[in-house]
Amino acid sequence: MRLKLTCFLFMILAIAGCKKENDRAFDKSPDERVNELLEKYQTQLEGGTNGWMGYLTTDQGANYTFYFKFNNQNRVVMYSDFTSESARIGEESSYRLKALQQVSLLFDTYSYIHVLADPDPAVAGGELGSGYNVDFEFYFDTATNDTINMVGRKHENKLKLVRATSEQAAYLADGKWGNSVFSPNVGKITNYWKIVVIGGISYQVNVNASGRTITFTWRDASGQPHSFTTSYQETLDGIILKDPLTAGSTIVTGFSNITWNATANSFTFAAGGASTTLAGTNTPVYFDRSAPGNFRAEAINSGGYWATYDGFVVNGVAGTYNLPSLTGNATYPTYRYFIYWPGYNASFDLLAPIFRNSSGLGLVYGAGMVYSQNATTGVARLTYTYILGSGHPTTGPYIQMRNQVNNSGGYYFVKTAEGIYDMVSVADSRIWITWYLQ
Repeated sequence: MRLKLTCFLFMILAIAGCKKENDRAFDKSPDERVNELLEKYQTQLEGGTNGWMGYLTTDQGANYTFYFKFNNQNRVVMYSDFTSESARIGEESSYRLKALQQVSLLFDTYSYIHVLADPDPAVAGGELGSGYNVDFEFYFDTATNDTINMVGRKHENKLKLVRATSEQAAYLADGKWGNSVFSPNVGKITNYWKIVVIGGISYQVNVNASGRTITFTWRDASGQPHSFTTSYQETLDGIILKDPLTAGSTIVTGFSNITWNATANSFTFAAGGASTTLAGTNTPVYFDRSAPGNFRAEAINSGGYWATYDGFVVNGVAGTYNLPSLTGNATYPTYRYFIYWPGYNASFDLLAPIFRNSSGLGLVYGAGMVYSQNATTGVARLTYTYILGSGHPTTGPYIQMRNQVNNSGGYYFVKTAEGIYDMVSVADSRIWITWYLQ
């Protein structure tokens, strides 16, 4: 019994000794350690003499590129690849480091990074209430002398800061990035179809600038179509493809030495080791000849119709015909959207503005359209044939819309997503419209 008691006492002493040793594991208080981390990261951010390149990836996989120059007065100069202006002109705002659950970097006044998070779609085209799900508060994850990895506190965006070089800082200060940045400028090529030749192959290029994805479509030697989509990241020199494109025997990892030609509305750059040009055209490399028939069938089979709110894009200007200015009658006075209704009756389809009141939607006037498709070219034609309703305007948005749909050159149809089709003018690919299934 005495031996057991002695052993028990030794165990108590050993545990107490371990606890005492653990108490000495930190020679500073938690507050002191946090303050040291705050000072360490503050010094590191300020110590980027030439600033920091910032590479942000959202939870949806979109990549955005920034440049940050932090000073010791909690001010930061920022550039962004989101618009030509934000790539050309640095904007100063404030920032601070704060100990939250982790030591965090907060961009605490409205800046370029907040534009991407703006909940108002009119600001930058993001989703209502959430923008592009971009964070503006980040906690420090890992860091080396030249690289800091951070994580967004709300959406868990990944932000990687890399020390900029003096050449990069000078390039930005001279405003040169605005003349070469890819994502904002590619939308200035107002043709729907955009073509680049790489390794002797013509590629049809479709860019989702907000989502930062690029799709290449081409035909092989036997005429079979192929498509390849990947995300991309902006650099000061061009773009880097997340996954490389194989162009014949050429491997394309991105576009470099990129230059935007505002006069010709085209890019020149190096791809696969050779110089080439990305420009607009009226003739696609490939389109789905079954798309017009599918466009009709999807609406007929669902018992629905196709709708657009703004109507045609003409030479880069959305809503050219100002359809929302249309008015109905005393019963249905207010414009809701413009529809195309395949199989409206046995004789024709319906093209018409739809108006609303407090109780619902109503048809006031419209046009009967007859659908046809050239079996050889795959081009579809929508021909104005009948007048429906009463009170038709004789000039203005309705007539402009009807005449454009009635264009004798016809249209290509492109399915871009479930329930969404683009209708592109054959005569001029700078004219196109997006229809949504209702």
